[in-house]
Amino acid sequence: MVCTPRFDSAEFSSEPLLDFDAGYIKRAVDILPQQGSKAPWKVYQNYLRDSFLLRYSSIKDKYLEFVP
Repeated sequence: MVCTPRFDSAEFSSEPLLDFDAGYIKRAVDILPQQGSKAPWKVYQNYLRDSFLLRYSSIKDKYLEFVP
């Protein structure tokens, strides 16, 4: 089985993954990974939130395409 994420650019925008004001981050912002503007593409860096979502939410949604 193959799972492919689908990013809907009409619904989401991109933003920097790291929210730091350090100079070395600002200079490298163009080559660093990006994240989406809201879930499921937003990285919240919150252990309790991530733990809850991983345990109780479904992985089947309109943003993941499963192919046998």
